[in-house]
Amino acid sequence: MYYVKFILRNDTKDYLDTNLLKWKEKIIKSVEEFNNKESRITDKATMNLIDVEEKNFVVAVEIDERFNPSTRSFYTRIGTVSRILKDLGMHEILSPHGKLFSLSVEGENEIDQTNILKNDEEVNTKTIYLDYKNKEIMIPKEMVEDYVIKFY
Repeated sequence: MYYVKFILRNDTKDYLDTNLLKWKEKIIKSVEEFNNKESRITDKATMNLIDVEEKNFVVAVEIDERFNPSTRSFYTRIGTVSRILKDLGMHEILSPHGKLFSLSVEGENEIDQTNILKNDEEVNTKTIYLDYKNKEIMIPKEMVEDYVIKFY
């Protein structure tokens, strides 16, 4: 289980005047819609609202481990709540970048991918690792020397 904190971005319109407690009913509805989406068949995700505060709210998420927080698909799937809230009226306070929330993830299943990957690096020297969470790409030295690697 993971606990995801949706933190209202401070660059949203009327940030100081926005109180998410006033949006509690819409937040509850967005969590219900999340749980009823057809894609829940694939990721087996369920979400429960834990707490709503003035500038953030917390949900508990159960999700198939293939979609854990070290993968980009986790954030895409969890971000569904934000997209639903935009449809329910929060589009009025979007930041200039079109965002509402920053996410913070904690949980009993949380994995520090970087440390695991660095330990495994000695074992498997022919694997390229992408760590979306920490924005790292790790390419073994042997591969860098043997191959032409291009980034575009």
